[in-house]
Amino acid sequence: MESIHEPMFNCHKCKTEYDDRPDPEVLTERKRVIKSCYKIADQDLYQKSVFNFRQCIGNYANQWAYSAIDLFMRYDKFGTLPFEGGVADQPYKVIQLFQIIESLRSEKAKESEVSQNDMRVLEKIQAKRAREGQ
Repeated sequence: MESIHEPMFNCHKCKTEYDDRPDPEVLTERKRVIKSCYKIADQDLYQKSVFNFRQCIGNYANQWAYSAIDLFMRYDKFGTLPFEGGVADQPYKVIQLFQIIESLRSEKAKESEVSQNDMRVLEKIQAKRAREGQ
């Protein structure tokens, strides 16, 4: 999910970021080495939730991941399960996958809520300072 939501892990954005520069290949290659796009680093580079990553999270965005999220979204929106039967009839791995996606989605929602609250507080402080300054 991070590779979808976070622009810094979007492979297309990363590969095209320097296209308007005179040496885009060199700059892109340098950035991809720093982010550990090609090999696993000796230490954790990114931590998201309970997961630690030793290479760019964008490497984990593949068709399987997009399909898994699509399955979850269909279940969440329409109640459609990937296999016949009810929730108890689904393979345990599907249930685990849905739980992980829901957990990550809830975490993103909380982060967004905190950011919005921070912005409201900042706006109140700025308004108060503006009133005091007048």
